[in-house]
This record gives sequence, C-alpha cells and structure tokens, in this order.
Amino acid sequence: MIMVWGASSLIPYEALNIGLNIIGFIYVYTLITYYRWYMQPLSTKTALIIATACTLLLLAWNVSFELLYTDKHAGEYQALMYIMDREWSLPILGLSLGMFIIFSRMQFRSRIINTIASWTLGVYLITDHSYIRDLLWTQWFAFDKYYQSHFPVVIMLAISMLVFTAGLALEAVRKMMFQLIPMGDGVFNWLWNRCRLFVAHSTGQNDSSLD
Repeated sequence: MIMVWGASSLIPYEALNIGLNIIGFIYVYTLITYYRWYMQPLSTKTALIIATACTLLLLAWNVSFELLYTDKHAGEYQALMYIMDREWSLPILGLSLGMFIIFSRMQFRSRIINTIASWTLGVYLITDHSYIRDLLWTQWFAFDKYYQSHFPVVIMLAISMLVFTAGLALEAVRKMMFQLIPMGDGVFNWLWNRCRLFVAHSTGQNDSSLD
C-alpha cells in the first residue's frame, strides 16, 4: 500500500482518490493495523527522529517553494506544494506516527489537559460535519485567502485556535445540558419496559417472549 499509494502521492495531480474520505480512512487504518500486528514497536528515539525529519522536510519544502513562487506559474506551484502537504502524504504520516508514539509514552497528569482531551471528540464531530466543515473552511475561513498576507502561518494558527475554542465551548454547553436533564437510576429501564409492553401489546405476544 505504501508503494502504490505512498509513491503515487509524490506524483503531481495524482492521489488515487485518497483524501478526507473512506479511502483515506481504509489506507491509514490498514497501515496502523499492520504496524500493531506485525511490526516491532518503534523506540521513542526512533519516533523522535522520524517526527523531526518529517518536520524539517515539510518546513524546507514549504519555505523553498515560497521563495521560488511566481504568479506566472501559480498552478504548477500549488500542485508541487500539494505533493508534501496533502492529506496522508508520506511526510504527514511519518510526522503523525512519530508524534503519536512520543505523546502516548509521556507520563504526566493535568486536570485541565484531561478535561480538554475528553471534549476533543465532540469538537471533532462538530467541526467535521459536512455542512459545518464547508461553512468554516470554504466560506468563513478559507485559508487560500491568507496565503499572500504578511503573516499567513500566524493568521491560520489563530483561526484554528479560535475554531477549536468555539468547539470546546459548544461541547461544554452540550455536556452541561445533559447534566441538567434528570437521568436518575431506573429511567432507562422504565423507558425500556414501556417499549417492551407496547411491542408486546401491538404484536399480541407475551412480554416474556421478547427476552
């Protein structure tokens, strides 16, 4: 898979439909499964080397093309930039794997970090909804509008932090709303028994036959 999809990602205008879709998910899931089942766990030092090397490669690639950019060849410039910056490219995968291994082995405790971490799934589900994602990154905060600004990286990081903070606030409101709803012991069982009685009455069966 790395030879086919990984090598093809280095070809401009070619990605074999790998992106933020089911194909990209299967690709990454298969690679992670192979690593967990058949490979020896990478050492922390190796993970640090991989993450550092991929970070330097991405920085060098982006800085180099930023210095060489001309409006005359804007299309070719974006295609070449996309080789390394696209979803699931080899440098992105290497950096992600290295960071995941490093942070998964770090031992520290923080109530604030644990609280934020418990809310991140909600933030992801909010921001990755197709309507919200298009609204955020196509209509409101399209990053291509900031490429020619004086501080594009700073602006995009600030926008990302703003969106993440707003997602955290919405997730906090959601959790607070569910805490206000009285869900004491026995509520679910009561609802379940009512549904069983309704089904038994509708179908003419005994309540015990639904077990």
